[in-house]
Amino acid sequence: MRIMHVLRRPAMALPDAGAVGQARMQAWCCGVLVFVAYAGLLTQRGWVGPGTLLAVMALIGFGLFLRCRDLDRDEAVLMLSFAVLPVYYLFNLMVTGWDSTQLDKPLRMLLAIPVVYLISRWGLSSVWLVLGVVCGAVTAAALAAHQVWILGIGRADGVMNAIPFGSFALLLASFAAAGWVCLPGARTAAMAVGTLVAILAGLTAAVLSGTRGVWLAAPVLLGLLAWAGGLPAREIFRVAGLCSLVALVVVGLHPRSREEIDGVLALLGLGLEDQAGMVLSSTGVRLHLYRVALEAFASQPVLGIGLAGLPTYLQAGVEAGWINPAVTEFTHLHSAPLDMLARGGLLGLIALGLLLWGLGAHFARGVRQAADDPQMRYFALCGLMATVGALLFALTNVFFPAIVGTHVLVLSLAVPAGGMRWRQRARRTAQEAVDGGA
Repeated sequence: MRIMHVLRRPAMALPDAGAVGQARMQAWCCGVLVFVAYAGLLTQRGWVGPGTLLAVMALIGFGLFLRCRDLDRDEAVLMLSFAVLPVYYLFNLMVTGWDSTQLDKPLRMLLAIPVVYLISRWGLSSVWLVLGVVCGAVTAAALAAHQVWILGIGRADGVMNAIPFGSFALLLASFAAAGWVCLPGARTAAMAVGTLVAILAGLTAAVLSGTRGVWLAAPVLLGLLAWAGGLPAREIFRVAGLCSLVALVVVGLHPRSREEIDGVLALLGLGLEDQAGMVLSSTGVRLHLYRVALEAFASQPVLGIGLAGLPTYLQAGVEAGWINPAVTEFTHLHSAPLDMLARGGLLGLIALGLLLWGLGAHFARGVRQAADDPQMRYFALCGLMATVGALLFALTNVFFPAIVGTHVLVLSLAVPAGGMRWRQRARRTAQEAVDGGA
């Protein structure tokens, strides 16, 4: 009877050799695209720049979706997270005043959706991302050294602004460290050397950029690495606290920082009208912009003054004598939350929060669920660090940097999200095969 039972049980279908070969080729192509994109993430523009490769992956992913048209609930929620902020930009501009140029950078966030879909269907080995991160960090450090030590530029800015260049250089160093933490089976001598080189290169590029804000984000990213590595909460807070103290000391010892601290203390006791007639330092300009942002939010708390309304608002304030004329050249208010409150109102801040919360929750859940899947854990941790980093970097800058920086932001979020979804789908398929063969 046992023999008859075995004979009656449906046999598991063997994979077709052609299908296996096609799947391997697709994964290889996807890996090459990711490697090339990350290898020149902060140093390349044009045909091999991140924008071009992002567009190529998005086009392939969109075509693949039109052919397959399969989305599960988790993927739909993830893609809604990517879409919520661009949709709000469109809504706000339609209500408060239209300016199509304001949509240029936010709409590029939508490219993350087909990229995630492509990687989740074609697959991506963590090896490609690790190699791309190492090459990207090294090329960023080389370009930064050339700009500062040979060309004599004060702050390395790569092919973008110095602030996003330094911020994303630190993120590449964090991605390299995440590979060592999450991929214990790959801890060879070669990987140890590559990881160390990438971390040092990323930190070097960040230092040469002169971006002081990255050192305030570094302790938090280090805390995420410690959490993913299994350190107890007490040790995580101890490490993060020590790193925060060191970062504050390093920033505070800089002569320029000490001068600006004295200037800030003198500036805080003055009103906007008094600040309007002063010559402000870079930090003083930011504090003035923050005060302006709060005034703008108070005047229009729901929808803000309009995502396209900042130039008019600043010019009117200058003419009224309460805004410093030096700030009229800025296109944002140098802090993403305050900038969104002022230009997009409370609804805009909620949209930004939904984007970050949706992505952060998705990646954090992936880290917790992937104890037995090192690759999924690596992708999830990289995505979580990219999300948290985007928030922390934007506290003293803007969420969408220049066009090149926006492409880097999208790739830093979409590639880990796609890799994580690919591992989740593979795990689910394997579990269904086991259940079907039982």
